[in-house]
Amino acid sequence: MRASPRKTIRRASILLALALLAASIPALVQSGAGATGPAIQATPAVSGVADAETIDLCADEGTIDLPGLADVPIWGFSLDPGTGCGPATLPGPMLSVDAGDVVTVNLQNNLDEDVSIVFPGQDLAPNAVVVPAAGSGSYTFTASDPGTFLYESGTNTSVQVAMGLYGALVVRPLTAGRAYDDPAAEYDVEQVLVLSEIDPNLNSYPDPNDFDFVGDPDVYTDGYHPTYFLINGEAYPDTNPIAAASGDLVLLRYANAGLSHHTMTLLGQHQRVIAKDAYPSVANAYDAVAETVPAGSTLDTIVTLAGVAGGSTLPLYNRQLDVTNDGAYPGGMLTFLTVS
Repeated sequence: MRASPRKTIRRASILLALALLAASIPALVQSGAGATGPAIQATPAVSGVADAETIDLCADEGTIDLPGLADVPIWGFSLDPGTGCGPATLPGPMLSVDAGDVVTVNLQNNLDEDVSIVFPGQDLAPNAVVVPAAGSGSYTFTASDPGTFLYESGTNTSVQVAMGLYGALVVRPLTAGRAYDDPAAEYDVEQVLVLSEIDPNLNSYPDPNDFDFVGDPDVYTDGYHPTYFLINGEAYPDTNPIAAASGDLVLLRYANAGLSHHTMTLLGQHQRVIAKDAYPSVANAYDAVAETVPAGSTLDTIVTLAGVAGGSTLPLYNRQLDVTNDGAYPGGMLTFLTVS
């Protein structure tokens, strides 16, 4: 079906606006405006040695601020550094281990309902320990293969995952500076991008378990209807830009913790798809202008900045144009790759 002239004009207008917005980003980055912290500049992983890793997590209540909307309730994971649970975050802490590590995750559940954690792509014994309210439990697995993975609640998932009980797990090969064992998966800069969305009506509901996800199909605003679209728990202009240098190989690790599919594009560049759901396809990698990350899936791509001049600013955004905050543009699933 051919797009209507009105929709075509709207998409063209948004793409033009993105290009114009990109031109103003260097000044914003320099001044610190429009970001909750400095530009993210990652470095290659340090070569590791397989070992036993113990991670202490908590499940708790918390709040986040969204553009134009403060103190939105969430359920989320946090780390316990040995002095008690930190505040719940959205997403949960990024967990990084080496291939071959025997990983034990201890969970302290501070919510008023049962919670469990599943680690798709990992072999668990048992697979899902349900931790009761005010209780604790443990999960142990061997992180056999490198890749980008999700971890998330395995109990009452439609509610608990939508409320924020999710995070990213990165398993690194023992060779530094590679996403996978293949030398063709080498990179200079990496960024984990956890994609998700929020319906503030669900998060603010007195008891989210009583929320009507379906609603009346004849009334669009009823039921579950996300109005904020997030990268690493932030909506633009609060998203942090990604910093790299001209000539760098930039590894983008997408993890879609949302309930919707999200298609991501980097304006003016191709992304080389090297893995889906942590199944490497480096030998059969392909270039994509935009690639869909299905709900609950992960995707690894490498962007080559050879020939990209320093000072360039490249919009990275949702191709379905979920780049609004409760209808206000620009916002949503939008950030920028800034080239020094």
